[in-house]
Amino acid sequence: MISARTAAGMVMFLTFGGCHRGDGSDIGPTLQPLENYDYRVLVRDDMSRPVTGALITISGALQQAVTGRSGRAYLREFLTGNRLVTIDGSNAASVDSSELESLTVAATLPDGGELPYAVFLPDQSGSVGLTLPTGTQSGGSTLDDSASGSGALLGVNSGDVVSHGGAFTVTLRTGKLTAGHLPPTLSGIGAVTLLVSRGIYIQPASVQFATGASFSIPNDLVLGVAQTATLYHLDSSSGQWVAVGTGTETGGRIAAPIGSVASGGLYVFGVPAASTTVISGRVIDLAGIPVGEVLVRGPQTSSRTLLNGTFSLPTLARTDASGADRTVLLELIGGRDYLSTRVAVGVTLNSGSIDVGDITLDTSRVTNVRVLMVRRGVRDKNRRLRISNSEILTASGSNGGDDATVYFDDVPAESFGFLASLPRDQYIVYRNEGFLFLNQGAVDNAISSFPNEELWRLSQSNGTRVRAVDSFGTGPIEGAHAVVGDVPGVGYRGKTNLGGTIDVGIPLRGLGTVAMQTSSDGRTVTSAFSMVGPDSGRLEMPVERALRQGLGQFGRFGIYAGDLTNAVGSNTLMIRVSGQMTLQDFYDEALMGRSASLDAPVSQVPGSGSTMFRVGVPFGLGHLAGVEGTTTGGVFSLERLGLAMDLTVLEGALANQDVSLSEPATTPFQVTSALTGRDPALMDSDLRFHAAGVLPSGLVVDLVRDVGGASIAVAGADATLMLPNVPAGLDGYEVVLGGSAVIGGATITQKVTARLDGLSVPDVAMLPVPVVTSHAPGATVSSTGFTIDLSIPQECHYVVVNLRSETSSDVRDWTAVVPWENNRFTFSEFPTEVPQLLVPGRTWTLTVLCARIDGGFLLDPTLAKSQTYTRIQANWVGLGEAAREVSAISSVSFDITTN
Repeated sequence: MISARTAAGMVMFLTFGGCHRGDGSDIGPTLQPLENYDYRVLVRDDMSRPVTGALITISGALQQAVTGRSGRAYLREFLTGNRLVTIDGSNAASVDSSELESLTVAATLPDGGELPYAVFLPDQSGSVGLTLPTGTQSGGSTLDDSASGSGALLGVNSGDVVSHGGAFTVTLRTGKLTAGHLPPTLSGIGAVTLLVSRGIYIQPASVQFATGASFSIPNDLVLGVAQTATLYHLDSSSGQWVAVGTGTETGGRIAAPIGSVASGGLYVFGVPAASTTVISGRVIDLAGIPVGEVLVRGPQTSSRTLLNGTFSLPTLARTDASGADRTVLLELIGGRDYLSTRVAVGVTLNSGSIDVGDITLDTSRVTNVRVLMVRRGVRDKNRRLRISNSEILTASGSNGGDDATVYFDDVPAESFGFLASLPRDQYIVYRNEGFLFLNQGAVDNAISSFPNEELWRLSQSNGTRVRAVDSFGTGPIEGAHAVVGDVPGVGYRGKTNLGGTIDVGIPLRGLGTVAMQTSSDGRTVTSAFSMVGPDSGRLEMPVERALRQGLGQFGRFGIYAGDLTNAVGSNTLMIRVSGQMTLQDFYDEALMGRSASLDAPVSQVPGSGSTMFRVGVPFGLGHLAGVEGTTTGGVFSLERLGLAMDLTVLEGALANQDVSLSEPATTPFQVTSALTGRDPALMDSDLRFHAAGVLPSGLVVDLVRDVGGASIAVAGADATLMLPNVPAGLDGYEVVLGGSAVIGGATITQKVTARLDGLSVPDVAMLPVPVVTSHAPGATVSSTGFTIDLSIPQECHYVVVNLRSETSSDVRDWTAVVPWENNRFTFSEFPTEVPQLLVPGRTWTLTVLCARIDGGFLLDPTLAKSQTYTRIQANWVGLGEAAREVSAISSVSFDITTN
């Protein structure tokens, strides 16, 4: 059941469920409504990448705000008038290597709830750096970044007095802003339009040079020999540009002499424009509809599109200092209520007025979403939730903490859905399923999600309802094709509806498939998902889509920096970070080999003689794990571990936290029979384990990966893992043990999972590797269809067959869930209504994976094995490997070619 509360309300609800009261109130918890207004600021780096973690302060405002994944910050206030806007990038990042600076700019905040231009921050990570003692300089020194990104030279003269607070030394660095990314206020200096150079930020901003440093940059302005330009400095107290000196063209550079630079901060050279021009145009979306609120940027100028999509930039310099026409970059970024996608257009300034016509920006209206997970009248804590849009091709994922609330910024305000399940007992599954339309006009959509209580297997008396969902975001997909059977060219049943469903008749032990082709950002994905032998009234079938490229690399985070204490200098050191990490997150990475879930920056890790670290930690409650060991022949053996748990992580902030490597990995933990069923090709030296710490909440702390060597002892079929005693605050370890080997051109993998609490000894065996009896590795098969023959171990509960071929622009993927008793699967030609997945001339990776379940609600003693398989199919998307309690997997993988 979905309920919502916003100022204007939700537009539509399309799914409902039951609500049951537990220990909470009759009504249950609700989300507090937020103000239905805010003020927004958009921040990017000089490469136009979104910046996460920038702290925004506006003079007179009652609060601060921090930018999220899209680079956008939300101040829950109504703000107008002349203000100082400070953007602190010192604890922010756009990429792992970011070393961003801070700017204060004077701005007039117009009606519209948004700073009318994006703020770009310089990055000084590419600077070579120059460390000086403070005080009187005994000799001259030069920071030479002429070969770095900034291109600047900064000279400190002998006898100058350098100060930086009370510090004894100071390290100077420079970062660059292209002319088009400077705060667009230079044109107001003396009411004269300026032609300006790149901006150079001298870091730290608080450094002082008593007599003044010299400064030079490449001749961006194309000044003539000995021609001069004014040097401007962005004053941090007023936010205004102030003329501080003069630069002269010298040897292809613009050079300001000793005495010009008195402090750090942002500098730029400028000359009055000899002639000016005005650029106008219109912005439309992919459907040709005009887009308002777009932030339009040219060098030293900015504007916003009107509701009809039109814009006109203020005057800008038409020619460079030599009189030649300039070509400038026009940047357009979706503003306020739109996805902040970007498009750049080069414009040659060859007349006094230029109309660039229509510019297409691939954007859409967005809103923010909060989802409160409620189960039996109380908050359903520590759950993972993934969401996706049907038509906009976006998907997001996040985890809720103790407040049971999951936050999503900039969700396209279209259809929106999710699916997440949890076993209640051997009869019932809690099923959270939502599908609704978001309110385009609301700044916040507060949703409470209550699960249905459903039988594991629904009756098939009324046929089978297929639900196609996004393979990552789990929301429903409209327009996926449904096919029944594997006879080439026949069996078409139509397309899924808006809710992602279609009712089909699949014969008992038959085959159902959904397929779809999508394109986005120059990438096309053709995906199919099949289920063999369905015996339920519901099938959950995930389809991979060409999702829109993410706007930013990182979710919301804070920075933790410190030292791994008690470390041995010659050893291998590592730092691992966890946020609200679920057991499924750990299984995704350690058991299934999927991509990592952590999306926070890592700018410094221990190594090369250093024990220091500086890492991003997802906001909320976080954990750090310090790891020490030895590496021999590329194999890591664990020696010591250190933990700093339950850290409060604040966005846009830096906290110091050392981690003491105080836990020696000298305690043996035995896993009985762990190597029973091991393939002969998998040697002792191939074995590795991954470990996470299990918290009382059910969440986990990521501890260590890929441990082998002396940390694993083999005695017959038993394996002993060397770990510290279970640290205080943990209920035990969750480990994944196994390895891979290559034999006959195929890669085989076997892994088992085990819970180690130091009290009991788990008994878990490896699952024998499936065998593909035809075709062989390297075989050539027909692009019109082919059959693979299989030999499946009887211990297996389900089989996943995957065929994948991927290039940078074209992905083709066919996944099938197959019962253990099937000894073949056919990849056949689809009906003509369906995009064909198989094509000639491609190399494909064929993978056959088996999974075994040893306990949990799926193994009710009253169930036949086939009924367990049916339960798995009916809840394939909602329940991941952790909820299924998968205890062992095995796989074989190799390449084939289609002719």
